[in-house]
Amino acid sequence: MFKYFILRKQQQLFCYFCGIVLAMVLMLLFPSVFRGSGFYLLLSSVALFWAGLALYTRHIDRMRKPEVSPLVSIRDGNQVVAEVPRHEKARLEWEIFRDDEVFRQQRWELTGLTGRVISRGLLYTPAVMLVGIGILAWGSPQDAIQLINALRNMPAAELVHQIGFVLCLVLQISVISVLIADVVAGRGLPNVFRRALLDRLPAEFCLIRRGTER
Repeated sequence: MFKYFILRKQQQLFCYFCGIVLAMVLMLLFPSVFRGSGFYLLLSSVALFWAGLALYTRHIDRMRKPEVSPLVSIRDGNQVVAEVPRHEKARLEWEIFRDDEVFRQQRWELTGLTGRVISRGLLYTPAVMLVGIGILAWGSPQDAIQLINALRNMPAAELVHQIGFVLCLVLQISVISVLIADVVAGRGLPNVFRRALLDRLPAEFCLIRRGTER
């Protein structure tokens, strides 16, 4: 059982990366909940991915050993592209999980996605704030004047805190909007593991030949 928790180097790096990203997202979304406990949140996030990967590796190791097993469907999006015995699917997944290049590629694609989402969020944040200020000034000029006067009379430390809070909130909204737009456009989250599984499917199990999908 415990041998599955001894991960390969690329698997460890993958868990560290995903754990760090998850901890940062949780701290941004719920700063009051996780204030002062960032280190423990980071450890818990990494441990979550580490344990999940180890337990799933154990699962597919057990599933790949029988010689006969029921058929399971393999999907590419909403389309079933193959039906393979469960032990054959587990065998392919076992090979993929032993392939360091798959984990390296998945980590790089997630890094690229994170950078793209953050950069686009930073780009859209000023525009969103300007639009919000414009709507407030146009729809309720008196409230806009009161807000400006309140900001002018606010202590510098509190003003910086409030501006930082608003920027963080608008950035979160922008990042979530970018992610939703990617999902709607059909891009979604990169999944190198799924692509590797589809590429390694034996031809005799495929219902649709790769490259001929419509």
